Amino acid sequence: MNAFADEASAAFGEAMVTLTSVERRVGGLRRLDGAIAIFTASAAASHNFVMILNDAVSSSAVTELVGYLADAKLPFSVQLRPDVQPGIRELLSDFKLTCTSCAPLMALPDMSDITVGNINGFNVHAIKPGQASIHAAIAGGSFGVEPGIFSQRITDEVLEVPGVHCYVGTINGMDTATALSIMSGSFGGIFNVATLPKHRHKGYGTELTKAAIVGGRDLGASSAVLMASPMGRQLYQKLGFHTLEEWEIWERAS
Repeated sequence: MNAFADEASAAFGEAMVTLTSVERRVGGLRRLDGAIAIFTASAAASHNFVMILNDAVSSSAVTELVGYLADAKLPFSVQLRPDVQPGIRELLSDFKLTCTSCAPLMALPDMSDITVGNINGFNVHAIKPGQASIHAAIAGGSFGVEPGIFSQRITDEVLEVPGVHCYVGTINGMDTATALSIMSGSFGGIFNVATLPKHRHKGYGTELTKAAIVGGRDLGASSAVLMASPMGRQLYQKLGFHTLEEWEIWERAS
């Protein structure tokens, strides 16, 4: 693992801690050996998870943190960096977890040249506490899930946290795209970049990503980090992001 990838991974993990700060109040947060377990009590596996953030994480730490989530008897996942200690994957298999996908951790080391463009009729603006439901509606419609999945996590209270900024793009007064930025060390973490299906392929997602990058830069971030979906990967590459490493996602249904 290289030093920049280590820094980016740690920043991404801490951004996730901030992102779930309200949602996990009914669950909890645990840390061991550079791994983080977040329990929100949501029925979504992506909302209860262990992140193994460096190669120093021991098998005993993983056993304790995964057991912590397994005991809750809710769906959960484990996000695994590629260079983990020997035996970690076998341990996850013993918990009846399976690697179901890989997701690229991507970074933009230098974001000094990023500016928000001008698409005719398209307006990008920050939303404030009291407007979190706008973000949830767009993200839910984009990812094909109930808006409630996002409104559990992105609440008005989360938008009040220093370093958290949410952006929405509108066309002819209609909310069409959104993105979230979270300051984490020297990084701006980018989350929930989403465009409603009928408004895709018009550059709106790109402009929302730029807005989130610029928002982090204005708060002092020197780099940006995100976990890309298959749909978003090419968009981010065009902006200058490059893949640091592929993280494995391990899951079980219950």
